[in-house]
Amino acid sequence: MEIRKINFNTLFTDKNWPEIEKKYMEEGKPKHFPDPKTAYEYYAKMEQVGLSIVYGAYAENDNLIGFMTVVTCIYPHYSVYMTNVESIFVLKEYRKYKTAFKLLNMAKKTAKELNAYGIVITAAMGGPLEKILPLYKFECTHASWILKL
Repeated sequence: MEIRKINFNTLFTDKNWPEIEKKYMEEGKPKHFPDPKTAYEYYAKMEQVGLSIVYGAYAENDNLIGFMTVVTCIYPHYSVYMTNVESIFVLKEYRKYKTAFKLLNMAKKTAKELNAYGIVITAAMGGPLEKILPLYKFECTHASWILKL
């Protein structure tokens, strides 16, 4: 198992991406959100200006088995940079290898390199990510709310 810093083009053109994206959306889509319609061009733009970084998790056979995207930006109200884990997903059969922890270690490394104050992540209530975050010392401080219009 290997975690690699890759670019969005590598992620989105990987032969396993359609399966991974489908399973990610099935598991992680927030309640009341519309069906996913990934705006690939925005990921590329954020990457070009240095706002976003993507990591791929690869099995020994060099197959993509998970990914994580992070966005680091200023929180103007606090005058600090924060690293946001925008997306993280690992195929179920590879979770037993602590792949998510390895990805989160990369988020932590990225945050430190960019002098971020901390890492922010959202997780579906009751989902697998919510269950493991406390094991990695994340603390739930707020709930996310949506008003569907």
